[in-house]
Amino acid sequence: MKNILFTLVVGFISFSALAEDFDLRGLWMRTIAEPEERPLTFIQVNGVYYTRSQERFVYPNGTLSHTIDQSVKLTVTPEGEVNGTVDFFDSRGCSYRNLPVTGEFQSADLIGFLMTVPRYRIVTITAGNHSRYQHPIYCDAHIPYYPYRYRYICGYENRQLSVSRECQLIETVEVPVQLQRQL
Repeated sequence: MKNILFTLVVGFISFSALAEDFDLRGLWMRTIAEPEERPLTFIQVNGVYYTRSQERFVYPNGTLSHTIDQSVKLTVTPEGEVNGTVDFFDSRGCSYRNLPVTGEFQSADLIGFLMTVPRYRIVTITAGNHSRYQHPIYCDAHIPYYPYRYRYICGYENRQLSVSRECQLIETVEVPVQLQRQL
């Protein structure tokens, strides 16, 4: 009876230690990271791990083109398998949700993922040439001793009545990601 009780206690302690090893809470960094990249912080709520990150795309002159926010939701099994989803939100109006993420712990401080990522393009759609119109260009005139601003039409420009952007999904690809715990 003592042996059975001892085996159950040792087994419970071993299982608890094993489950403790597969904890995502804390700071993680990609093993192949860009110099300005920040570590990911996973938080746990009701057994589900959450993290969020943002990727910024900048024009060569330094101005911001757009951003892509990623929201990841993961669960971890006692065996160290990781399953979940990722959502992508592009600041230009595209969003792709619930794309699958799978992976596993390679050690207590190293995780390998396959993350599904959308490949898309943004297409500008116009209503056609018949929707163009002449928009006036206003210029300011400075008249001496006249206390008010004087504006006049100094030309015209063609404008499009209906212009919209649409996101077209080309494909989804699985991208390998490896994260290492930051101590």
